[in-house]
Amino acid sequence: GGTRPAPAPDPRGGGVTTGPTILRPLSTTTTGIAAAEVRCPDTHDEVHWTTFKSGPERTGCLEAPVITAPKIRWTAKVGVQGWLNNPVVVADTVYVASAGDLQFESDAADGVYALDLATGTRRWFFPASLDVNGIAADDEIVVATGDEGLVWGIDPAEGLALWTANLGVAAFSNPLLIDGLVIVGDASGIVSAFDYSGQRQWDASVAGAVRGGAAYDGEYLYVVGEQAEVAALDLDGRVVWRQIIAPRTGEGEQVRVFAAPVVAGEVLVV
Repeated sequence: GGTRPAPAPDPRGGGVTTGPTILRPLSTTTTGIAAAEVRCPDTHDEVHWTTFKSGPERTGCLEAPVITAPKIRWTAKVGVQGWLNNPVVVADTVYVASAGDLQFESDAADGVYALDLATGTRRWFFPASLDVNGIAADDEIVVATGDEGLVWGIDPAEGLALWTANLGVAAFSNPLLIDGLVIVGDASGIVSAFDYSGQRQWDASVAGAVRGGAAYDGEYLYVVGEQAEVAALDLDGRVVWRQIIAPRTGEGEQVRVFAAPVVAGEVLVV
């Protein structure tokens, strides 16, 4: 039982435009919606996988060479890779967020690992007190979130903390790095934007924990709370629109959103 939460207020007090129409499948085999065109970024012969699901649109799409005869080139021990963890690749380094030797427990293997892309040799290890969850990186910074409610900005060369931000509640989501901003959602439904020096620029809220992270289409950010509220934000943190995805008949309170939204052309897929 229970009632669904009302939409979270706009913390900046700005106006909210009318939300877009929710498009639902007409059957199990067709949606009746025109196909959305998804373009994979051209890698120019150098493959980078810098964030969860490859790019800010979260499509998992990248123009990479086809591997026709896969084989293991190297292995490296990095601890538990659960549903909250993911590796990313920038240039010749693989960065891995780890839940350590035991997920949900504090142990010496909790942290971020930097591995040589060609050999798997460990370059550095950044320790944490609890499980580290999402990770994203570029040439300037490695950003990770963790169960202890911290966001870390880490020097990609040395593995030393550039800054630490305390959210006060666990952060499960994958960070998004765009236009000099670090976008992170936490378990209380707060979406925070930090600059690359660790200074908080703004925050906004949605109903329920932000688990999958934000998506970006080049103009707006899209975030979804676990309690099925979707919000579009501009890069100043202002709410452009909000939508509650109401359950269909029989679904009731079973509707929960754990995944990151995906930008597919003119359609946002949740």
